[in-house]
Amino acid sequence: EYAMRVTPIDERTSAVLDVMRWVAALVVVLTHINDQVFLSMVETPEQSRTLAFMVWTLISASGNEAVIVFFVISGYLVGGAALAEFLRDGDIKLSNYMLRRCARLYTVLIPALVIGATLDIAGSQLSGGESVYAERLHHLTLAGFLGNLFYLQNIFVETFGTNDALWSLTNEFFYYVLCGVALYALSKNRRPLQRLGLLALLGGICWLIFPKILLFGTLWLLGMALRVLPLRRTLPVTLSVGQFLLTLLAIRVFFDWEWRDTLAAHYGVSLSTAVSFALLIVSLQARPSNDSRALPLLVRHPFNRFAADFSYTLYATHFPFIMFVIALSETLFGLGWRSAYTGGWELALVLLLIVAVMVYAWLMFLAFESRTRRVYEWMRSLRDSLLASLRLRVARRTGEPLGQVNEI
Repeated sequence: EYAMRVTPIDERTSAVLDVMRWVAALVVVLTHINDQVFLSMVETPEQSRTLAFMVWTLISASGNEAVIVFFVISGYLVGGAALAEFLRDGDIKLSNYMLRRCARLYTVLIPALVIGATLDIAGSQLSGGESVYAERLHHLTLAGFLGNLFYLQNIFVETFGTNDALWSLTNEFFYYVLCGVALYALSKNRRPLQRLGLLALLGGICWLIFPKILLFGTLWLLGMALRVLPLRRTLPVTLSVGQFLLTLLAIRVFFDWEWRDTLAAHYGVSLSTAVSFALLIVSLQARPSNDSRALPLLVRHPFNRFAADFSYTLYATHFPFIMFVIALSETLFGLGWRSAYTGGWELALVLLLIVAVMVYAWLMFLAFESRTRRVYEWMRSLRDSLLASLRLRVARRTGEPLGQVNEI
């Protein structure tokens, strides 16, 4: 008889996930740089479609697949950890779970919104910023700021300013909430009326995010499910890596970017990416290894952990910085904004921009994301103080002993 248990993450799987986290964030950066710096493939003259440009275009067009990889990893790590607590204790501490998730998200999101808006406003004032920001300045509104602050982008408001990458944070936030509330509701410790209220809350959230966000939540759930799947037969690791790379290549060769306009096609391609990546994870998970020396040098190199640490900051902050640099370049040199590729020197400049974006994200990480643990401890301390004050008020009014008001 199979007893559900959460598979621990071994060192090799953890190392590969570190690589995938920062590489996925970087691919999103490359996609956005390509979209702003160069003309589309259709607009690019035939003579400019050199081998170097075609390779660059192939790599830089996989931003959607990179985000899907993020969803699977998030479900695997965050959902897996919550499920492990539920299976161990028969319940989860919902307030602790949500505080951890909010500390993780907001420590980066708030600076991303404020500093991103500052860069957008400053860049739009440059003479070269007129064309760069023409389509996006109307996104800089108070309603847009508040909507993005509460993860309502692409539901009630647009992504704030030029920061189009923030769309996926809505998905992540609601997947976190659905996971936590569902596990909390399933506990035997809940009374029938409590469970009914929680199920109503879950239904309301599902209605709010239907159809696209809810549908793509199945990819997040896939990552979570990988932690409890009984693994008997899996592909060898080498073959699983190969099939994942071939899947990405096939998507780039056979699907144009316009397929995103159709939800069914967008989901189908995203599901293919998620399943292919899941096969890679389970092949690693089925062969756990904590011997770092057995890993290839490129996988075990310390840079991967270093880059993975600020991958969320890189993802959430890069777009406004890219737009500001392009506006500055247009102002000073008259180049940088959606021009035709003419030779290798443009790719050299793009490489410099990539390095600048990485440095910027690392500095933002040092200033904000690196303090996530302290932010969580502060939030928990504030919650405990509020609960203690509430207990005291209840005790004074009812005469009951302290401790009758419990945390969720």
